[in-house]
Amino acid sequence: MNAVTAEETAEVITGDGTQLDPSIEPFSNYAVVRVARDFREGRTALGVISTSVNREKTSADALGLRSGAYTGGVDFRHRFAGDNWQVNGYFLASHIRGSQEAMAAAQLSSARYYQRPDADHVAFDPSRTSLSGVSGYLAVSKISGGRWRLGTLVQTRSPGFDVNDAGYLREADFTTAVLYAGYAVNNPMGPFRRWRLNANGWTGWTYGGESQGAGGNINGSAQLANFWSVHAGVNHNGGGVTTALLRGGPAVRKEGRWNRVSFGYRRKP
Repeated sequence: MNAVTAEETAEVITGDGTQLDPSIEPFSNYAVVRVARDFREGRTALGVISTSVNREKTSADALGLRSGAYTGGVDFRHRFAGDNWQVNGYFLASHIRGSQEAMAAAQLSSARYYQRPDADHVAFDPSRTSLSGVSGYLAVSKISGGRWRLGTLVQTRSPGFDVNDAGYLREADFTTAVLYAGYAVNNPMGPFRRWRLNANGWTGWTYGGESQGAGGNINGSAQLANFWSVHAGVNHNGGGVTTALLRGGPAVRKEGRWNRVSFGYRRKP
C-alpha cells in the first residue's frame, strides 16, 4: 500500500493584520509492504514486512515532526513433531530521523524516558538527529495432541525501537520471558462437560538489567453439565522496579503483592 498526502496550510492573521499561511502538515508519503508465503501445506510460513514514512523536510523540521521513519523485519511459523508443536517469532528493526527537536521528543517520550537520572544504559542527547532500535519475539509451544498445552516465549524491544509513524507503540526498553502450562479435558467427566487448569510464570527486565519483577498465577475453569461455567484463580506479582511512574524521574521500587483469589460463575444464554 502507498499513500501520498498533500501539504496543508492554515490562514493566520496576526495582531497587526499581517496574513500568514504556515504549513500545519507537510507533504508526506506513507508505504507499507507485506509479503508472506506458506509452505508444507500451511505448516510452515515465512513473511517479510517493511514500512516507510517520508515527510518534506523543511515543513517537518518546522513542526517538530520526523522527516523519515523506516521499519523492516521478518516473521515465521513452523509446526513439527506431528504438528503438535510450533515455533514462531519475528525480528524487526526501526530507524527514525529528523530535526534535533523531533529526536528530543522521541527520546523524552513515555515509551523510553532517556532522561532518567538513574539509567546508565541510555542518555538524553539533545544533538541527536536519528534513533534506531530492534525488537524480537520467539515462542515454542505445544498446541495439539493429548491434554497438555505448554510453552515458553521471550519478547524484547531495545530502547530506541519506534514504529509510531506507521504503527502503534506504547513501550520499549524491556525483555520479558514467560513459561506456561495447561491441562485440559474437553470431554464430559463426572459433573463437568469440560474443564481446564493453567499455571503461568513470567519475569522481565530493562536493557539496563533493572528487574521489573517476576510473578505467576494459577487458574482454572470448568463448564458444568447444565452449561453453567465457573472459574477461579490466584495471582502473585513479585517486587521489582517501574521506570515510568515518575515520568522521566528515577525508577521506583514496587513491592510484591498477592491478588485476591478470584471466583466467578455465569450461565450460558
